[in-house]
Amino acid sequence: MGAERTRNQGNEISALIAVGAAWIPFLLFAQFGFLDRVKDALARTGEVERVMGAMGLAGFLGSLATGWLLGRMRLRRLLVAGFAGCALSALATLLTSGFAALVTVAALIGLSTAITTVGIAASLRELVSANRRGARIGLATGLAYGFCNIPPIFSASAEGRTIVAAIVSTIGVVAALCLRAPRLARPDAVPLALDRSDVRGVGFATLVASFMALVWLDSAAFAVVQQTPELKGATWSGARIATLGIVHLAAAIAAGSLIDRGQFRALLAGAFALLVSAFLVLTHSQTLGGFAGGLYAAGISLYSVALVACASCHPDGPGLVPLRWRAAILFGVAGWIGSAAGIGMVQDLHRIPAGFMTAAGVVVLTGWLLPRVLRKGGSGRLFVPAALFGIAGLLVATTGIGSVACGRAREQAATPEQRGRQVYIEEGCISCHSQYVRPNTSDVERWGPFRPIDRAERPPLIGNRRQGPDLLNVGRRRDPEWNRQHLIDPRKLSAGSKMPSYAHLFRDGSRGDDLVAYLASLGNR
Repeated sequence: MGAERTRNQGNEISALIAVGAAWIPFLLFAQFGFLDRVKDALARTGEVERVMGAMGLAGFLGSLATGWLLGRMRLRRLLVAGFAGCALSALATLLTSGFAALVTVAALIGLSTAITTVGIAASLRELVSANRRGARIGLATGLAYGFCNIPPIFSASAEGRTIVAAIVSTIGVVAALCLRAPRLARPDAVPLALDRSDVRGVGFATLVASFMALVWLDSAAFAVVQQTPELKGATWSGARIATLGIVHLAAAIAAGSLIDRGQFRALLAGAFALLVSAFLVLTHSQTLGGFAGGLYAAGISLYSVALVACASCHPDGPGLVPLRWRAAILFGVAGWIGSAAGIGMVQDLHRIPAGFMTAAGVVVLTGWLLPRVLRKGGSGRLFVPAALFGIAGLLVATTGIGSVACGRAREQAATPEQRGRQVYIEEGCISCHSQYVRPNTSDVERWGPFRPIDRAERPPLIGNRRQGPDLLNVGRRRDPEWNRQHLIDPRKLSAGSKMPSYAHLFRDGSRGDDLVAYLASLGNR
């Protein structure tokens, strides 16, 4: 008995270390360090999207493949291969620059991350004791988020984040090697966080849909924040980064405790409520950006802990979705597809539509209520949560908090030039126009005098391609009225121009005038 207890404790510690070792490379490297590397290495925007698409596709397929492999391969070998792949992909990123090579590395990142996350999530029930399992998973997940929010690490260069990811993945290899054959799962002595109806048929489908809505919303919102200097400065900057790390840790532990109390579905509803509250506060008052960032970080931690723990919240049984396939489907569909859809939506729309926010709330609400409706006698206490969600939905629909986040940041900027710069970013002008004249070349004769890069700009608008003219000195070359008419009808002033019309900017408020003011300032400051 003593030897078995020691083995089980060793397995538990190794498993919890592996949880952190799987999340940290994904958060630091796959989402940021690698993406920054790709943007620096590739000249064409479309190539960047294809590289990241390869990662997402490999992650989705790798998640499903891991579900299959878990029934045919020892967990220890699978995790060692996954963590080794994460470390190898990080090191390869430092030496890779071509499109084909980056696509290969991206696919390896997606595949390796899928193996580690799905493999661990599918095995936690066997590796971590039932007593306060949720709290232990929450602690491991929270420490991973807290580590990523240590200011020197969060603000490190792409190379620095990549090196950290390689080191952490190597630690994951060691943790996986320390795993021994899992003990047979015994009946839990504590209440199950999920009912049988939650892990079969319609119930499980609502779980997947709820997680997908949350991941989609989170990915889109974080992309908006990172692309909007005013929002990023109000939330993820300076001393606030460390505070957010503490919030992540506290919320993750709280989430695990709620899972131990059988409040899994309520946890997802709470995560959505926190995210909506964060957007509502940030939209109406950027001076409360730190508070909004805290709400947002708490919401992320709540659903992230739930995602890691979900598969382990009910044992296998006849008629239920097998545990390994629960993990594979949740991470493959909700994780990879939801994340790609959220980032893609912001890339195309540069905002989060209010209608999508409402739809996400409906999905999470349905996932919370439907299993209880399907169970006999489970509908008696539904009025209060339904009313609360109804009020939240009305707030989302009437205030449009998703769709005005970028607009609010632009409106609160101090000058027309600053608001116009935000319009320039939102409309994707950087995709076709650079703002960099190369010194001692024909660029100077064609586009005007050279000016050193302003590395304090957030975000920098140097650009990496020219389908249209360089705009660094356009305010010296063209008067404001010319720019206005060109934006309204490009081919009227430049025959054969491929530039689309931006007449809608002048019909929809002052966005067009702000953009003209920004263009007029280029080269004149």
